Order: sequence, then structure tokens, then C-alpha cells
Amino acid sequence: MKWSFEEVTSENEPNFRSVVAWAYSGEPPDDEPAPSFVGLGKRYVGLIDGEGAAVCQVFDFSATRGEADFSLGGIGLVGVHPNHRRSGVGQRMMREVLQICADEGKVMAGLYAFRDPFYRKMQFATCGWVWEITCPVDRMPETGSALPVHQASDSDWPQIAALHERWVRQRSLGVHRTPALWDRRRKQSSPGRYVFGNPAEGYAFVKHGGFWGTIQVGEFVYTTKAAYDTGIALFRSLAINNNEVVWLEPSDSPFLSRHWDYGQSAKREKGSMMRVLDVAGALRSLKPDPDIQAELVISVVDPLFESAKGPWHIKAGGGCVEVKRTNGDPGLTMSIETFTQGFCGDPSWRTLARNGDLQASDTQIKMLEGIAPGMTVLHTEPY
Repeated sequence: MKWSFEEVTSENEPNFRSVVAWAYSGEPPDDEPAPSFVGLGKRYVGLIDGEGAAVCQVFDFSATRGEADFSLGGIGLVGVHPNHRRSGVGQRMMREVLQICADEGKVMAGLYAFRDPFYRKMQFATCGWVWEITCPVDRMPETGSALPVHQASDSDWPQIAALHERWVRQRSLGVHRTPALWDRRRKQSSPGRYVFGNPAEGYAFVKHGGFWGTIQVGEFVYTTKAAYDTGIALFRSLAINNNEVVWLEPSDSPFLSRHWDYGQSAKREKGSMMRVLDVAGALRSLKPDPDIQAELVISVVDPLFESAKGPWHIKAGGGCVEVKRTNGDPGLTMSIETFTQGFCGDPSWRTLARNGDLQASDTQIKMLEGIAPGMTVLHTEPY
């Protein structure tokens, strides 16, 4: 059995399309070419004896952690041909694509898992979550529309992009949308696009449900309380001839803290899974409070990347983090999964310690919290 793992080209694209079709629909591929991926990242196909066995694609993202930025490979469209399932091909492909991401200088890899236990074998860890809120029309709160609302036109997209940038800056694992990502998002979003305020303070992409249907909110961004209240008032108004409204909110949901009532439903949606590939690069990307002074030595256990171990001498001050490899004894050792979660911010370092996933003193926890404090994780970019 000869295995090869290749970036998709015109020569091997039929193999890529065949695996996608069989893996996702259980049918042979049609004659349509794969949708363009230009400007978004790379696609890969794993071949066994020249035939398609496994596929994936990797988006080139720049992600946030508050004011910090780092490179993230968003892995999607993972699929194994039915003829090669339960043969280890999927894990082999994932190990190779993680190595490629690391070689390209990506600090982290992320994905939305179909089965979390599968990806935990490659040390991915769950980071954060979102609430899916379903509210019957007669349970929608009366918040009042504090801001003017209008349907978005082409001239509004620069404002929408600026709002999204503010939105992701307030959280961890948000994605900076490039022109190519915005073009993709516009094509995906429903025609009901609303902007709140002039100048804009929020927006929503809404799929109208027709009579007695469901109003589906595809994206709801608010940068002020007035924008949030206006969005809720808009959904209530649009749903007058519908049964319910469904939308997503971050884990620190304003709806749950302000408007929760009987008859409403809030379902915790499965969060994204992340994996740090470059421990030193991740730490250097951080921008802690300039007043924070912290210094410690850590070691990270990573079965796939021995270089992650360190030990690493970490020194924070003046809003920057210096990281150097050292021969000194680490005062703190943790798994790559624990490091990934603490770095992302949810669960926080203190939560990880309380749950027994991090063996650290209170002084060490305070230093880690100063360098990378707990944050709301919101990773919802579709891929």
C-alpha cells in the first residue's frame, strides 16, 4: 500500500472530488469542479495506490486574543472515503496536515469536530462554546429599538467589516476577515441584512421564515447595549407572523443574564476544538496589560511536537512577552491540551487548576492569568 499526501492540483482534483462526494453524500461525484478556494487557503488529498482516500482543506486565518493576533489554520472538509474508514487513514492525514501547518509557521490549528474523541487523539482540546437561543414569539422580550435600523446596501459593507473587527477584538479566537473571507461570507449570508445605528453599532444577517416558520439569525454582532437591544427588538418585529426566533450568542450571553424566562430554550452548542502548534510563538503573540510583571519557567508535554517541550523561560513586562528556551528546571509542567485551553482563555487557568488539569501554585496561576487572562472564546467563522 503506497500512501501519499498532496496539495490539490488540476491533476489530482478528480480524486479530491471523489472522496468529498463519497464521504459526504455517499454517491459518486458529479462533473462540476470543486468551488474555488483561491485566497482562502489550501486543499489536500491523501492517496492510496493512486486513488483518493482522504481529504481536508485548511483556511489561512489571522485570529485574535483581545489585542493580540496569531496565525491559525482552520481545518475543514475532513473526510475519509468509505472504502478506507477505520484503517487509520484519517489520523495519518491529520498528523500530516498538522505538520504542514507547523512548518508554515501557524501558531494554532482549529476545527469544528464531528466527533471530539477522534480529534483528542491528536491533542485537540475544546475551547469555549456558544449558546443557541430559541425563543417563541410570545416570549420575545420588549427591549425597544434604541437605534435606527436599515437594510444594508453595498455602501454599508465597510461599516459592517469595521464592526466585525471590533467584535472579534473583544474576545478570543475571533477571525479577522480578509476581502476573500468577506466575499465568501456575503455569498453565504441571507438577503435579510440589517444595520443598527448611524453610525453603525451592530448588524444582523437574518433568514426570514415565511408564515408560521422560524426566523433564523445567521450572524448577530453588537458593540453596544443599544445595538443589542435594537437587534432583539428587530427580531421580535420580524417574527410577528412566525413561531419562533433562533440565534447564537457568546457564552457570556446578554440574553440569559437579562431576559431569561420560562418557555425559552438555550442549548449549549459544541465549541470549537483548538491545538497549539508553536508554544513559544503563541506566548510571544500575547499583549498583556503593560503593568503586568510576571516570570516563570514551564514545560509542555506534546506527543507530536517534541520542540514544544522547552523548558520555556517566560518573562512579561511592558505589554510584551519574552520567551526563551532554557536548561533550567521547569517550575510547572502541563499537557499541550491544557496549555491550549489556558492560552485561548476558556477554560481559564484557574478553572483548569480547580478541575485538576493543571497542578500549579496560586502564585503560578496568578502569573499565568496576568500573561493570558481568562477570556470569552467566540470562534464561529464558518469553514
